[in-house]
Amino acid sequence: MNHIPGDDNTDQIRNGSKIIPQSGFLDPQTARNDISASRVVVLPAPFEKTTSYIKGTAKAPEAIINASHQVEYYDPVRDLDNIARFIHTTVPLKAQPDLSSDRYLSRLKKKVSHYLEMEKLVVVLGGEHTISLACWQAHQKRFPELGLLQLDAHADLRDIYEGSRYSHASVMRRILETEPYSVTAVGIRSLCQEEAEIYRQGKVELFKARELAHGDSWIERVVDSVPENVYLTIDADVFDPAVLSAVGTPEPGGLFWWQMIELLECLTARRRVIGFDLVELCPKENMVHADYCCAKLVYLLICMILGRKI
Repeated sequence: MNHIPGDDNTDQIRNGSKIIPQSGFLDPQTARNDISASRVVVLPAPFEKTTSYIKGTAKAPEAIINASHQVEYYDPVRDLDNIARFIHTTVPLKAQPDLSSDRYLSRLKKKVSHYLEMEKLVVVLGGEHTISLACWQAHQKRFPELGLLQLDAHADLRDIYEGSRYSHASVMRRILETEPYSVTAVGIRSLCQEEAEIYRQGKVELFKARELAHGDSWIERVVDSVPENVYLTIDADVFDPAVLSAVGTPEPGGLFWWQMIELLECLTARRRVIGFDLVELCPKENMVHADYCCAKLVYLLICMILGRKI
């Protein structure tokens, strides 16, 4: 089994003095799947340091994984069954309270890079949106002419927010500083004047949420705007609160379920999604539908990506 420094229990986690089995995505046993034989690595990144409204995103990876155990294995659209056998779920990359954001991001980048070297599809479950910077940097280093597709309610383009350059509200600004081949943002409906100026400079191909409310012609235009290789970051608040309201900062006027699915199906059919993350779910008691919605989305997206290769 491949070993990453600092990971001493790849199949188990410690709860006080007791060692308990780690639960995996879709099937609790995926944490025990042979990583070398797996095609997909699900990496929980429960990092939360800069959330500014509703807190709790650190609980999201566990909530998504727990909800995924209720997802049916069969995908009738692609006629795939039991993709859990292709998945290895890693131990969560937890952050100690005194660990700075940049140090956590450095650790996460190394882990994602390690799995990319093993030629895995890496799926990172956040946590706040800040984690996407590390995921992007790892993929950008490995794939030339890589585009980024951001599905989000918020621009996340502030230079500094509440004193931090590594804020959930600044993650796309930090990504722009890495000089990506292209960036496309979809579903944006909340931004400040500073962020609007960056859009006016043409540094990001912008599809505002209001533009997506009528018809589906925008889906083809979104896919046309991205290159062959695409990294995808999904902020759960891109959904309309009628679909998913358990997020750190809910915004009215977002995407609905079938709009999202049709976009992802078109994207994966015409482009190569080489990795993705899902962030900013904020689990709430008695609102398990939000956890399940995210788990189902991750499952379907994995099916879409693997569909032509199995």
